[in-house]
Parts: sequence; structure tokens; C-alpha cells
Amino acid sequence: MPVVGKDGLNYSPNIRDAAISSNLCDSDGKSTGKKERALTDHFAWLWEHMRMLPKPDVPGVKQQSPYSLIDYQTKMAPGTRLQPDGLFVHKDITQETFATAHMILEAKWAICENGLDDEDLGQIGDYVLRIWSDQYTRIFVPVLLLHGGNVSLMVFTRQGVCVAELGPICVRQVKSQVIGRAKIAKTLQRIWFVLTLSTSSFGHICNVTNNKQRLHFVTGSDVTRMVRTADYNANNMVRLDERIDRPVKIFRRTSYMYRSIFAGRPAILKLTWTPTYCYPEGAGYRMISEACNGYIPEVYLSGVLVKNSFGYRLEFLVLEDCGVSIDTYAMQCREANTKAEQFSATLAKSIKHVSECLAKAYAAGVLHRDISAGNIAIKDGQARLIDWGYSRARSDIDIPNLDEIERLFAFDNKTASKEERRHDSLTGTNLFMSVQMLMGSTERTLMHDLESLFFVGLYTLAKFQGSIGSKSDDLPLGFQCVRNKQTAAIRVGCLSVEKNYLGQFGIRDCPDVIARVFDSMYRTLFTHKGRYIGGQLLDDGNYAREIDLDMASKFMDTQILLSKSCSDLEMSGNYKNRGDYKNHGDYKHRGDCKQHEDSKGQKEEGHSNVFQDPGRIC
Repeated sequence: MPVVGKDGLNYSPNIRDAAISSNLCDSDGKSTGKKERALTDHFAWLWEHMRMLPKPDVPGVKQQSPYSLIDYQTKMAPGTRLQPDGLFVHKDITQETFATAHMILEAKWAICENGLDDEDLGQIGDYVLRIWSDQYTRIFVPVLLLHGGNVSLMVFTRQGVCVAELGPICVRQVKSQVIGRAKIAKTLQRIWFVLTLSTSSFGHICNVTNNKQRLHFVTGSDVTRMVRTADYNANNMVRLDERIDRPVKIFRRTSYMYRSIFAGRPAILKLTWTPTYCYPEGAGYRMISEACNGYIPEVYLSGVLVKNSFGYRLEFLVLEDCGVSIDTYAMQCREANTKAEQFSATLAKSIKHVSECLAKAYAAGVLHRDISAGNIAIKDGQARLIDWGYSRARSDIDIPNLDEIERLFAFDNKTASKEERRHDSLTGTNLFMSVQMLMGSTERTLMHDLESLFFVGLYTLAKFQGSIGSKSDDLPLGFQCVRNKQTAAIRVGCLSVEKNYLGQFGIRDCPDVIARVFDSMYRTLFTHKGRYIGGQLLDDGNYAREIDLDMASKFMDTQILLSKSCSDLEMSGNYKNRGDYKNHGDYKHRGDCKQHEDSKGQKEEGHSNVFQDPGRIC
């Protein structure tokens, strides 16, 4: 074995000829490469000999490894601007990219006794993130780090990094001792063990050397499912087609989505990693499946693949393909020269449909919390509210079959509810978040999701009219996003004059069919008894708005709000015209019920704040 020198490796006479023939050193035994290059070249040479044939001088090495080492020291990995020292790729895979890499090889000349410095760790982190982004099957990403003649195994999980020292691969002087062949042999055994594990045993949810375009979900142990890659047809088989492009994050919640075929039907496969203290999306769908039937995607298949890996859960959903996002639909209609009245009628119908979905879900005990243009899908003119990944259950009402839902999706409702409520003001898409959420409100209700829907409607019509381009500086004033509180102030200013607010959000001519919807939403969300309340929304993040049911009935079925589970909402309007209010919950908390019976279309007086402010989250 070579000896570590000042800036390279020195090969001893007994292996010098073999090293010279492989262009590792010159006739004096000095490595041709310097520092990291010398370490990487030596390891690659060593690994190629180990990989191909068992070696009698390395005990325990009895089988070939399926992994080849691809050298990227002098070139970038295909399709990227990243240049690791090497990538291990399975021999049955023809592509040699981050999308197929099993493990990363990186070399540093200095011994990392106290860990890597921030720059080196950040460099390796870029490689790891690329693998996370390209490989939906990943549970963790392993890295072999060569440093000063030693080898460490770094395992990057979604929670952090774990490091195991495997030992030396070069001879070097340590204080008064010389590290020699026996310790090096042990190191090689450990490397061999790691690099003979199958992909399904080390770092992946399944064997990725087979066809990853077909996934078979089967029953596993306890409540978890197992997934296999396969070339056969079977029940619960999903065939993957086009990947839906969306950014992948290592921490917090992240999803991989594919357009797919399930049981002969177009579908969406969604694989989502979430912290174990968060709500699983499948649980949210299960809670509202009956109440929101026809308003949300049909769930063909769902379950948990990994209950807890370093604090994260992996769930899967196979969903009905509901078409394109509403803003994409707007652009398609614009390019197809669709008449403004026709598009506006579809938009108005979609807003009413989604409003009712939000109300039904709220009555069933679930808040969506991420209403955006990307989360409303349109297919054949029909809207569906999708992506319930950031939803949370309400803690103030009883949810049927909650114990069974907790068991099936491996979560604790009390813990999830507490944690998700802490993140209420941080959850959502800034462009569409309500004024109070932007101000850091600690209480979230149906009104905030309806306000987000109002902004989505404005954005969609402005997109159809060409007022919104592809760049952030193309946004009208009402959609300018700066810091959250400044954004909230801009919104309130843009909404302050009712007759002019549409223009502030990029809308020029507004057909009557959609103008009526916008105006009724505006008055429901931003006025009280004819008075603009934007200032109150800015000043008090937990100010409880009163829902004028007469006004709200112009864009949704308000009968939904008369259920007992919506009794936390402040309401006014003529209840008498909406059926027997006595059969829709107890309204005593809103004032004297007799007053409603005797009134002739008069609105209820008063709007007491039923929420208590538990304090803001900084």
C-alpha cells in the first residue's frame, strides 16, 4: 500500500510496477496526481481490483460488487454543472448520472478529524441535493469521503448527516505508530460490505436496478405498504409517465409527482416525505372524502411506505388526474382566443365550486391552508381542489373514524394538530395568502382560505387578459410580493376603494358574470355593514370577520355554513330563508335567536371576536 506524503502518495517497491502500469506513479514511486487526485486515483485502482475478483489477501471478499465507479475528476456529471470526484453506478444501468448514482465519492487531502468545514460540506450537500431531486426512491444518500488516506461513510438523511469511520486505505505515520496492512484490510472489508448491498437494502424504497417505470404497491407489515419495481402487470400497479416538475427540498415537506396510468385510467402518483409530526395528505383526503365527493380528486390508492426514517414519513397517493392548473388553463384559453365571456363563466363556476368545497371540508373538520393557482385544477370545464398536503384537522370538533385514520397513516392527531397550528401563519403561497396570515395571525379559519381563493380568481383573470407575465416584475401592484407585512399593506391599499380594486390587480374589462362573483366576495371578506375593514385586518391579525350570508350566497351555497361544526364562525343575514335554523346547530352564541325569527331581512347586529389570541409566533 502507498504511504501518505506531503502532497501525494509514495508507492513502495513491491507494488510500484503495478502502479506504474496503471499510470498511478512515476519510476520513483511518487504519485502522478497530487493530493485529492492522488487519493481518488488510488481508490479507483484499488476498487477496480476488488470489484472484479475475490482477493485471497482480503478476508471476506467472496463475491463481485455490482457497482462501478465513474470518474468525474476532469469533467462535469452529465446534465449538470456539478463535478464530484466520482459516482458509483449499478452495472445494469446504462446511464451514468446523478439520476442513477448509488453513492457519491469525494476526496479531501486534509484529515477531517473534526468534521468538514462549511464550504466542503456545502459542496457535498449540492451533490446530495441533486440525487434527492432526481431519485424519487431515495430514503438516504451515502457518500464515501476520502480524507488524508482515511475513508468515512457519510449518510445524508432528511434530518441531518451521520458519519461512520471505515478506516485507512493508505499507510501513514500517526504519532509513534504506523498504520499498516491489517487495518487497511479491515477498511476494505467494510467498504466491500457497503458496496455489495442491494439498492433496496441501502438507501432506496425498492430495487431501482429494475424498471422504475412500473411500481407495484403490495401489503407490508402492520399498516405500511411495500413497493416493488416490476415488468409484470398486476393489481395496484402504477405505470409512470411524465414527471411533473416541482422543486424538491431535503427538509420539511417535499413531493415527487408523476403523470401515470392506474387500472387503465390517467392518474397522478404522488410520493411525499413529511416530518412525522405533520399531517399526512392521505389522512386529509380520508377525512373529507365523503363530504367533498365531486369537489376533490378521487383517491385510487393510498398508504404509508416508511413510517419513520430519521423523523420523516413517506406516504404515497394514486389520484385521479384532474387536468391542468387554473392559471395554465387561463393561458391555454388566451392562446386559443377563447371569448372573455366564456372564460369568465367557467372561472365564476370554478370559484363557486371551490368555495363550496372549502366550506364542506371546513364543516368536516379540515382546513386546506394552501389555496393557490397551482392547486385548483380544471378538466373539461370542471374544477377540482387538489394538493391537500398542507391541510390540517380542526381541533375544536370531533372527526369520525379518527382513530382508524391515525392508525392507517401512522400519525398522532393531537401532536400533529399542535405542531400544524404553530405553523398556520407560515403555511401557504405568499402570492395568495390572506392579509391576516401575512401579518402573522395565530388563528386560521375558513375566511382565510376564501380570501386566498379571491386572490386566485383575480390572478387567473389577469393572466387570461395578459396583465401578468412570466417574470416577477411583470406583476400588477396588487400582486407585488415583498416582505410579508409590507405585502399585506400593499394589498390593503389596493383594496381600499371598491370601485377601483380590480385595476390594481391587473384586470381591465371584467365581464358581469365574474364581476358579480368578485364583488360579492370583496364585500364578504373586506367590508362590515358597508364599511371597509382593511385597516382592522392589518392591525389585528386575529380579528374575526363576520360572514354576511346574504352576500356570500352569491358565490357559494351558504347552507353548508349552517351546520353545527361551523358554529365557530361569526355570521349575519337572514337565516329564516335558509331553512329551520334550529336544525342547523345552536346559534345562541351569536345573540338572541328570537331576534332572527322576528326580523324582516335585517342583518344580525354585533360581531364579537370569538377567538382568543394565544400569542404570535416569531
